[in-house]
Amino acid sequence: MIFVNGQLITEDVYRSGTDYDQTVLKQWHEQKPRIQCACQAYAMRAEMHVRKTPHGRYTLVNNPENSDKHTPACPYYGEVERSRTGERRPVEKVDDRLVVHIKLFPETGTQTEKSRETGNQTGVKTEEQTHRHRLFPSFVFDWYKLAVEQMQGMGKKMTPASVLYHMWHCMSHHRIWIGTEDFYWFGYVPNERFRLPKRRKVVLGWLREREEVIGGERWGIEGMKSCLIRVLVPENHIPRYRVDGKLVVLRVNFDHQEPRSIAPAVGWHITEEGWWLHSGAERELLMLLRERKHTILRPIEPSEEWLGYQPDFVLPERSPPVYVDVLDEPDELLEDRSPQKRKKQAEIYRAAARNRVIRYVQWQSGDPVEL
Repeated sequence: MIFVNGQLITEDVYRSGTDYDQTVLKQWHEQKPRIQCACQAYAMRAEMHVRKTPHGRYTLVNNPENSDKHTPACPYYGEVERSRTGERRPVEKVDDRLVVHIKLFPETGTQTEKSRETGNQTGVKTEEQTHRHRLFPSFVFDWYKLAVEQMQGMGKKMTPASVLYHMWHCMSHHRIWIGTEDFYWFGYVPNERFRLPKRRKVVLGWLREREEVIGGERWGIEGMKSCLIRVLVPENHIPRYRVDGKLVVLRVNFDHQEPRSIAPAVGWHITEEGWWLHSGAERELLMLLRERKHTILRPIEPSEEWLGYQPDFVLPERSPPVYVDVLDEPDELLEDRSPQKRKKQAEIYRAAARNRVIRYVQWQSGDPVEL
């Protein structure tokens, strides 16, 4: 049983057999009442909410900081929103907040695995480190989308500077949580008002200059209003590719009174329109489309407007509109860029093209632009 706005609701109201009653949950999702589990006394009740899944179904889930507040016998005890594979989603949207279920910092420095026979360091990352490094870009991309959503809701013009500001705004207004901790105490964008506290941080900004020093390179990270800080990146964490001028994010801690990177920098192409590009191939195509004076749209997320998926570019002035997917190397770090999802997307778009609803084009670097 649960309480909805203080009224006790029995399970038969919101369940049909073993499944949730979608009509009831849809109503709660739209009205956003206060939902609490009845397994505890009033002062200890776990807060819950109704979440709409990417497939259009509604499900009752715990608020992120409440999964362990149920009694152990309660079926919702320890439950979090899960993906189709049964694993916890690393990053999920809860109401207007972003909740991250990954550890941004290692527990004990950046040690690698030890050999069982010799006890020496093997140079191989632990499973936890590998998992954390793979999910970190996914977290930053969802952070970016949260900022873009806020900008679109306010009717703000997208530019690289405005994207950076609204990413900071989402963080400073407590809309991002790392598990049960407010990301405000971990994230930092260089600015004139606040200095970087001496604790572990995630630093976001533009890479402006680098210099070689003993032990690695010092990177200049510029945030808002040309405020610059320098972060030491050890040699074993310096990226193999150059990311000058791009939006970068580093996880840092403090060593000998100066910020030091504890993970590889992550850099992205951000266009003059404030669009996030996933690869150099997308950047190449965008430049070619601009040369031909096309009107171009860049979908941020899958939606019904794009037949339930997310093409890389759309040329809306054509009849029928042209949907373009760039055949670059699949990026499994981002859930909506997984090879399986992209394959299904292509199948749907080809079917729509056969019915003349759209024209579908797959493009790869070096191809002529015949749209």
